[in-house]
Amino acid sequence: MNKYKNSSTTHVFKSIQNIVLILVSLCSVSVSSSTLRRPPPLPILPFPSSPQLQWQLTSMALFFHFGPNTFTDSEWGSGKADPNVFNPTQLNASQWVHVAKEAGFDRVILTAKHQ
Repeated sequence: MNKYKNSSTTHVFKSIQNIVLILVSLCSVSVSSSTLRRPPPLPILPFPSSPQLQWQLTSMALFFHFGPNTFTDSEWGSGKADPNVFNPTQLNASQWVHVAKEAGFDRVILTAKHQ
C-alpha cells in the first residue's frame, strides 16, 4: 500500500513540476516579447495644427460625391459624358443633411465636380 502512495505522490509532484515549468515558460515569453516591441513609426510631416487636429478628432463628417457619374451609374468617369446628363431637378439637399444629422454626423462635405 505504501508503494502505491509513493507512486501517487510522485505523480502529483511531477504534474506540479510540469505546471510550474509551463507557467515559467509563458512568463518568460511574455516578458521577452514585451521587451522586443517595435517603436511606433515616425510621423509624416507636416503635422496638423491644434485647430486642425481638434476638427479631425471631435466629430464625424459625411462625404457626398455628386456629379455626372451619379446619373451614368459608373464609378469612374472618362469626362466624356454628355453634360445634359447632370440635371438634378429633384435634388433635395436638405433631406441629405437631415438624414446625416439623424445618423450622428455634424458636417457634410459635398463634391459636385472635379477633374
